[in-house]
Amino acid sequence: MVWYGRGDISATFASTYNITTVFPTPYVITYLFDGNAHVYLPDAIGQLQDGSLFIAEAGMEREKQRARNQAKAEAARKVAAASGGVYWIGTEASLHPKRHANLVFLHARRQPFPSFPELAEALEVVWPWGEAATIQEVVERLGERWSPAEKEAAVWKLCADAAACGHLLVDLANVQLSRLAPLICLPPDSPPILPDPLPSHLESSHHQEESGPLDASVPEDPDGKPTDLLSTFDDSHLDEKQRGRFLRNRATYHREREVHPAFQQTIRLLYSRPTKLSIQAITEHVELKKVASRLQQDTGMAFALPSYDQVRRYIHTLQQEPKVRKERGEERGVRRERQSPLSFALSIPAPAQLAQVDEHTMELYVVTKDGIPVASRIHAAVLVCVKTAAIMSAVIALGPLSEEDYMRLVKGMLEPKDRLVLKAGCQHDWPCYG
Repeated sequence: MVWYGRGDISATFASTYNITTVFPTPYVITYLFDGNAHVYLPDAIGQLQDGSLFIAEAGMEREKQRARNQAKAEAARKVAAASGGVYWIGTEASLHPKRHANLVFLHARRQPFPSFPELAEALEVVWPWGEAATIQEVVERLGERWSPAEKEAAVWKLCADAAACGHLLVDLANVQLSRLAPLICLPPDSPPILPDPLPSHLESSHHQEESGPLDASVPEDPDGKPTDLLSTFDDSHLDEKQRGRFLRNRATYHREREVHPAFQQTIRLLYSRPTKLSIQAITEHVELKKVASRLQQDTGMAFALPSYDQVRRYIHTLQQEPKVRKERGEERGVRRERQSPLSFALSIPAPAQLAQVDEHTMELYVVTKDGIPVASRIHAAVLVCVKTAAIMSAVIALGPLSEEDYMRLVKGMLEPKDRLVLKAGCQHDWPCYG
């Protein structure tokens, strides 16, 4: 397998999360059911090593044997066969629960970590290909150079990578993976051990045999639609009025946003500002009133301003977008891998490579020479090196620190300290240097 991914994601989702796909997203398959054309989005699509397409679907066997799902499967099989590919369907009958749990367990342990290349070289020496050993035995063979967590993680990653290539000799359907289970990793040049392929058709079972008479005897609601067999409430004993209300309440619908797109764009811009306006401030912002006036001039119709609840609901949607979180400064940066398991400060390679701002307020009454009060509280901040705890620069402001004040902190850190001493006329016995 060269590549696989979800077949039901939208193009916006793929671009937002930088998901590279070989096939178009969403992967749309059309099918006929009850004489009408419908659209079907498969669970997974991918490309095999020979370049052919594969389509995969997963779910409960009883659900997949329904007439509509059978029509979807038939359409997917035709699409896969037209391109020389295959169609697979996985259910609880074809994928053993223990095998599924073992595969999930191994997949979660394929994540790389900094010390794995060195551990992989050591594992080639202490655990030859084709030798049966437990995880606990191999960890003991690695000695004391690495921590126990690193050693065990490396052994599991080696086994997980071997299983992905078909080189892990163990019965995943009957053996529960643990630290005491014997495992054998085959050489990389050995032929892969491929699992039994998933079926492309569901075999006939008693569920399918029962589905015919059940579907034929399903009662219909007043609108002519069959009731749901999986409902947890039997509405047959209700009178017609209550039953109609019950069926109506169970219905689902989709309603377009009531907020005009122009208001949505303005709310997005206001919410993305670094000042982090509150929902109430955005609702009462003058920019929304300007947009309403502009819309009235362009269309000749009066547009009501968005209510607080409408703004709140739209902001809740914006909070899920990584781009908006990044603009507001809420998105976390790339995590730096630690180089020392004992101390975070020791893991920083060099001084001044990681700094933090320590900000405080002081109750200080500030007046001009004429006695005019300016402020009763000042804000002070220092830029501190995390590795050495050295103060690299400092600023004082009459109000909350702004972007300009933070830039002054960075500038003070970069300037030579000898020049700052002369500029400030410092007469301290221990002046700054460096």
